[in-house]
Amino acid sequence: MRVITLINQKGGAGKSTIARGLLSAAEARGINAGFLDTDKTENLVQWAGRAAEADNWAEDIAGFKTLNPEEARDIVLDLDEEGDIDLFIVDTPGDASELHDLLATVSDLVLCPIQPSTSDLSTAIGTANWMYRMRARVDDPSQLPAFRAAINRVGSKPTKTEARVMLYARANKLVGDGAAPPEEKLRILPRYIQQRDAYRRMDEEGLLGRMISSDQRRKEQFFKNPKHLRDALAEMDEFLSLCLAIVEEEK
Repeated sequence: MRVITLINQKGGAGKSTIARGLLSAAEARGINAGFLDTDKTENLVQWAGRAAEADNWAEDIAGFKTLNPEEARDIVLDLDEEGDIDLFIVDTPGDASELHDLLATVSDLVLCPIQPSTSDLSTAIGTANWMYRMRARVDDPSQLPAFRAAINRVGSKPTKTEARVMLYARANKLVGDGAAPPEEKLRILPRYIQQRDAYRRMDEEGLLGRMISSDQRRKEQFFKNPKHLRDALAEMDEFLSLCLAIVEEEK
């Protein structure tokens, strides 16, 4: 089982939207997927409920929720041992807690979603520094998951400020233990996630692939070719491929 955990030490960075997108891409590929919601807002759990009501859900996607750090870790370990799920997506609250430490030890990839702003970049660096410092807190640092930042909610034509933030993040040494000058660059996925109306619809209605099928069944001609949904699903499919490639490289 491959485990991708979304962590950012602030809310509103786009963790839940990326989780929904990855689950949509996995379902469209026929991958046995599941999710764990560890946020008290229950964003993923409530989304699954809305999707089921709209008939845009896949019943074979296993969903779990808990606020207990030890239980969260045990859920991941138990599912891995059972072997029925191939891809497991974990959504976390926007804070710094024991939960993050425990989930990192059972994950294959930690994704830190950020928006292209100075404040979000600062938070991403803080989250990356947390992962860097974990090397000194575990017996075998080589067993820690890969860490990547994922820039999302980028306009089709990035502003000068957005472009400057992204360039700065790629060009400078930003990550370290906080006690000494930075030693590593923040590692950022090469694929940005655009800001799309399709993702707003996904958050309200369910899995992207199921939404496409639903639109095609409607009588209105506009819904017969839901290009905005197809483009979003293609983007998330490429994003999933990048994540899985990183997982395989690290193993």
